[in-house]
Amino acid sequence: MGDGELRRAPAVSAGGLAADYANCFLQLLALRRFRGRVGSTGTSKSMAMTKYSLLAAAILLSACKTIDPQFTAIQPVAGADPDQHIVVVYTHGSTTSRVPDGCDMETNDRPWGLPKSIANLEGIAVGEKTLVVHAFCTPSRTGEPLTSSNSSRWKVRNRSRDLLALAAVYQSAGFAPDQVVFKGHSAGGYASLLAQMDKPGAITKVIAFGPAFAGKRASRDPSVYR
Repeated sequence: MGDGELRRAPAVSAGGLAADYANCFLQLLALRRFRGRVGSTGTSKSMAMTKYSLLAAAILLSACKTIDPQFTAIQPVAGADPDQHIVVVYTHGSTTSRVPDGCDMETNDRPWGLPKSIANLEGIAVGEKTLVVHAFCTPSRTGEPLTSSNSSRWKVRNRSRDLLALAAVYQSAGFAPDQVVFKGHSAGGYASLLAQMDKPGAITKVIAFGPAFAGKRASRDPSVYR
């Protein structure tokens, strides 16, 4: 692969694609948005439950169908070599907690896409190494709402764990922590900062663009948000 050409994670098999699809579907079901709304007794209620379940399934399948698993794979980007490269991992922002985030990394300057300013880093020499860009959509696309007392399951926390898992995979592949730079926009930047805060030895370099999360600072509880 020549310098300047955007890289991808290795191709994912049909089984991997099915697993990724199932993972997204199970994430949504776990939120229990569609449970307990209709009673289970009586013919009319049973029919209503069946109708509602089919509608819910259609919504869930629609939400999961657009993700390219090559961008959600927790593995080094194709061709990355610790002897030759510094990896720049880019992570986009999020929508609301229970709505699955998109992933459109093949495009530039769109909400779920890869900014041109970052895509253009591919192939730039830094000392004796060159930069490679890893456009990464976290497999975790949903989370508990911010009103939930279980803050460990908020979407931004789920995403930060994915980033730590990716950092661990790079280190297993021979990359030193300072050879992998995590860049993120909005909640992607916030998730990167949280990951670094949780394991500063695993993630040593973060560049966060507008690391916004959970609304305006004035309205946040300082005992919960840092």
